Parts: sequence; structure tokens; C-alpha cells
Amino acid sequence: MKVRIGLVALVILGWATPAAADVSVTPDQVLQGESARLSFHVGNDSPTASVTKVVIRFPAQIPIPEVIPLSMPEWAVGITMRKLDQPLMGMHGGAIKEVVEAITWTAVPGGATKPGQASELPFAAGPFPQVDAMAFDVEQTLSDGKTVRWTGAAGNPHPAAVLKLVPAPTVPHVLAETDVVTPAEGDDTTLRWGVGILAAALLTSGLLLLAQRRRNRLSPRR
Repeated sequence: MKVRIGLVALVILGWATPAAADVSVTPDQVLQGESARLSFHVGNDSPTASVTKVVIRFPAQIPIPEVIPLSMPEWAVGITMRKLDQPLMGMHGGAIKEVVEAITWTAVPGGATKPGQASELPFAAGPFPQVDAMAFDVEQTLSDGKTVRWTGAAGNPHPAAVLKLVPAPTVPHVLAETDVVTPAEGDDTTLRWGVGILAAALLTSGLLLLAQRRRNRLSPRR
């Protein structure tokens, strides 16, 4: 199912910049289980033709529950959805039964990426799965009718865009008032402290009682 997006709540200004001919995703690293705003950097290595359409395909075996392409003045945005066999949990809870299979950016007149230039195509996504990396296949359509596919591994002439995923940092546990600290087996430190405190309390009570009796004996009787 292909969906055409006319207006997106967040409108980002897109631009073309001189850059090496490559396809990558920025930032190149996100946290597992979190959401993030990213951008596909798509370069044009043709010496004569402009890039008029870009299709980003998401890994079929590693779905992302929610993907939102962000609109730009130079590009019209469309998405292709696919149904899941098992629902996923979305960014704000709730079951997600369909996910984005591909995003298609089509240049409006005058907005194509010229030779030697690159375009930034932004999107928001999450929560990211518990995997080490994701590879995105990219297909470029040029103004001369040719198609360039970026699907190879690193080191190939046209490698796919790779996003690294790292585990979220562990939050240290802060001891709460309700937490109970149990001494380790064989550790009698707590017991010794308890016995000492009890002995000190009994000694103090005895001294106070003795002092009270002495005052009673020294007080004049009426």
C-alpha cells in the first residue's frame, strides 16, 4: 500500500551540498530501544544527469515500528507500507500492525540533485530494534533514465547505507528508603553493630536510674 504525504507536521528545509558521491545515514549510530531523527545523505556521482527520485528500502527482517518521513520544499514524499505477521509496540504504546517498507522522495521541478551535489532526506523513527546494525538499500533514478542501486556491502562501488545500533546505557540503581539491605552470608558486621548499640542503650538506662536514686536519697524529706 502506497501512501502519499502532502503535509507533515514538521517541515524541514532540505538542501543540496557539494559532497563525495555516497549514500549514508546521519547520525550513523543510535540507541537500541530509543527513537531518533535521522537523515539520508544521498550523493550524485553522475557527471551529467541529476537525481530526480530516491527510494529508501527498510530491512524486511528488522522492522521499525514507526517511521515518519519529514517533508522538504524540493521533494514530494511517499511511503509504502506492509503488514506484519506479529504486531510491534509503538513509540507511545499500542500495537503496530503495519510498518514502512520504503520511502520515496520525488524531486519537484528545479529540486533535483545536480551532478556532484548531495541531498539530505530526513525522517524520524523508533523505537529501534535490539540488533547491532541495519542496512538500507537505496535506489536513485537519474534525469537521463538510468538507475543507480546502492545495495552492496562495505567496499563495493555502491554500498548500502548502514546504521549502527548500540545498547542504551545502564542507569545505576539508587538505594531507596524502602530497599532492604541484607548482609552477605558469613558477614556478622551488622550483628555486631546491633549488639553494641543495645549494650550502650542498657548501660545508659542503668546510669540514669542510679543517678535518680542518688538524688532521691540526698533530697530532704518533708
